[in-house]
Amino acid sequence: MKLKKLIFLSVIILNLILCSNTWALLAGPELFGMDFRFNNPGARSSAMGGAFIGLADDATAAYTNPAGLTILSEPEVSLELKHTRLTNKVYSFQGSDEFEDDVFDTSFFSFAYPKKDSTITLYRHRLVNVESNFEWRESVTRSDKIDFDMDVVTTGIGMGFKVSETLSMGLSVGFAHLEYYSLDDKYDMGVLDSFERVNDEDSAEHYTVSFLWNLAEKLNVGLVYRYGPEFRTTKSRWEDTGAGVYELQYNLESELKIPDAYGLGLAYRFSPSFTAALDANYVEYSDLTDNFELEPASPQNGSDFEVDDAVEVHVGLEYVVDLETRPLALRMGYFYRPDHRIKYVGPDATFREILKDRGDHEHIFSVGFGTLLSEDVQLDISASTSEYIKEGSFSMVYRY
Repeated sequence: MKLKKLIFLSVIILNLILCSNTWALLAGPELFGMDFRFNNPGARSSAMGGAFIGLADDATAAYTNPAGLTILSEPEVSLELKHTRLTNKVYSFQGSDEFEDDVFDTSFFSFAYPKKDSTITLYRHRLVNVESNFEWRESVTRSDKIDFDMDVVTTGIGMGFKVSETLSMGLSVGFAHLEYYSLDDKYDMGVLDSFERVNDEDSAEHYTVSFLWNLAEKLNVGLVYRYGPEFRTTKSRWEDTGAGVYELQYNLESELKIPDAYGLGLAYRFSPSFTAALDANYVEYSDLTDNFELEPASPQNGSDFEVDDAVEVHVGLEYVVDLETRPLALRMGYFYRPDHRIKYVGPDATFREILKDRGDHEHIFSVGFGTLLSEDVQLDISASTSEYIKEGSFSMVYRY
C-alpha cells in the first residue's frame, strides 16, 4: 500500500511538471532594484538561522519539509506573526541610494492532524510580501519614481507518511495567489512624461516533495524539492500626448516565476538538550530572467540580463534548559545569503557598470527562545539582523 502511495504521488508531480508553460518576464527598474527573499516560516526556524529541513518537527514543516509532519503526535494549530524592516539598496546611473520599508503580517497559519503513520495539515503561508518606494535615476535629467507592492499567499495541504520506521516522505500542494502593483512614473527635467503600471493578480500551483531519513539514532537527513509558482500579469504603458493628456501605448502580458529550490538538511542531537542543524539550499534565481524581455522601446536586449543561482547556507543551534516550572529553549543561528540581484552582461558599458555583480553578500545572525506557557501552548520568539534586514517573529502553537 505504501509503495502504491509513493507511485501515485510521483505521477502527480510528473504531471505538474509536464503541464507547465514558459512565458517571458517583462521588467524594468522596479525589478532591477528588488531583492526577493523566500524564507522558511516559524519563529523557531528563524531563530535557528532557517536551518529546519533536517529538523522539521512542527507544523511549519508543511512548507519547509512536509515529510517531517510524521513526527507530530498530537493535533495542533499554529500561528506566526512577523515584522520585517528591509533596507533596499538601489544602484542607478547617478550612484546608489538606500530606501527603508516596513512590513508586518500574519506569515503562517496551519492546522495539523496526525493519525497512525501519516499526518495531514492545512496551511496558509505568505511566500512573498514586498513593499518598496524608491527612485531609480537614469541620467542627470531623467528618473523613475517607483511604487512597488507584491504579495504572494499560498493556501495548501501538506501530507507526510512513513515509508518505513526510519524513512518518511512528504508532499504539499498549494495554490499561490499573487497581488502585484507597480507604478513607474518617468520624469524628464522634473516633468512626468510617461508611466508604466502593473495592477494585476493571478493564481498558480505551488508544491513541495521531500524526504526525512533517520540515518542514525541521533542524526536526521532531509531532502526537499520546491517548485515555485508561475504567474501571468499585464503591464501597461501610458505617454503624455500633450497638455498632460496620457494615452495608452500598449498592454503586454508577462510572467513572473518564483524560483525553484533544492534543499539538503542535517540535524544532529548531541544530547536530549542540545541540537545542531545545517541546511544548504540551491535556489534557481535564474528563473527570474529566463526568457527575459524589456519594454519594446528599450535599447537593451533581454538576453543581456541574468541572475546567478545561489547556494544559501543555514546553521542553527538549540539548547533546552530544564527550569523548575517549565523548559526554556535557547536558540541562535546564521544564514549566508549570496548576492543574486539582476545583472547586465551586454555591450553597453555604462549599463553594465550599474547592474554588475557587486558582491553584496548577506550575513544574517539570529537569536530566539521558546517555552511552554502551559502543557498545551508553546511560545516562540526570534530576532534576525544583517546589514539589509531587521526581522522579528512571534509564533504560538496550541496542541490538543
